[in-house]
Amino acid sequence: MGKASQRKKARGTRDHTVPQTYLRHFAQHRARRQYELRARRIDKLDLPFPVMTASIGAEVGFYWGTTLDGKAHHACEELFTLLEGQAETVLKTLLDDRDWALTPHWPLAPAPRSALAWWMAAQVLRTTRQRKRLAHLHPPAEADDALPRKSPASPPTTHI
Repeated sequence: MGKASQRKKARGTRDHTVPQTYLRHFAQHRARRQYELRARRIDKLDLPFPVMTASIGAEVGFYWGTTLDGKAHHACEELFTLLEGQAETVLKTLLDDRDWALTPHWPLAPAPRSALAWWMAAQVLRTTRQRKRLAHLHPPAEADDALPRKSPASPPTTHI
């Protein structure tokens, strides 16, 4: 693990349950690496507010896990990043065409279709519901105490 990864591990990471690369296709570009969306709270639908994509669906330490020998890892986030990179071109083709609601390149060729299918399948794994289901099936071992996460009594740090 590199020094940057060790520093992130020590302070926790902001993992996203909704990919920022996907959200950017619906946001306005405000500045270098800053994309803004309008959001609404479910209890205040008449009061939209600006929010940066980096703040949406972010939870500290959400994708950290442990190996069988008890070492902390961030392999899920690395897998999601790989899948997002492979699907980004396909998402641009589908979502950024100014003249068509559905790309004229439809149906997709096998390679982009495969990249999109893998990306879509990964989105199911990014959810809190899936995490709870897996935690129920596989309770954490004693070694999980080394993970950079909050105590079970505190609520998750999720930003809308």
